Amino acid sequence: MNRLEEPSHNEQTSSQSRTILLIEDDPDTAEMLLLVFRFETSYHVARFESGEDLLHRLETVKARPPALLILDYLLPGMTGLELYEQLTRQEEVVPIPTLLITATHLSDSLIERSGYPITLLHKPFHLDEFLRSVHTMIRPCLLPSGT
Repeated sequence: MNRLEEPSHNEQTSSQSRTILLIEDDPDTAEMLLLVFRFETSYHVARFESGEDLLHRLETVKARPPALLILDYLLPGMTGLELYEQLTRQEEVVPIPTLLITATHLSDSLIERSGYPITLLHKPFHLDEFLRSVHTMIRPCLLPSGT
């Protein structure tokens, strides 16, 4: 199941810079995060159950780059790091701030060694910590050029 919904008319002007792609296979975790975004933020969120789902919609991602990727580490068929690597190999995919969420014991040094500009957040996490990470990662993307 993937949900890349078109924004309503009122959201169209700001949605491109406020769109988040959530790639999470666990339905309970995905639903909880979607509810948090719906009631606590003004971000438009498109959810995908797997990396393969996202890669099948890659043209849409290229046409409307998100402000943030939120990747679960353990996805069906590939890890979140493998998905990130596949995305960065694509032409016309601009660098996207990425939050990797995981219940697996991953070390920050593994992320650092990968060389990818990814922020790691371990499950379970507090929602305020999650939202703070999201806002911090998106805020620089929303600043006008030259500021």
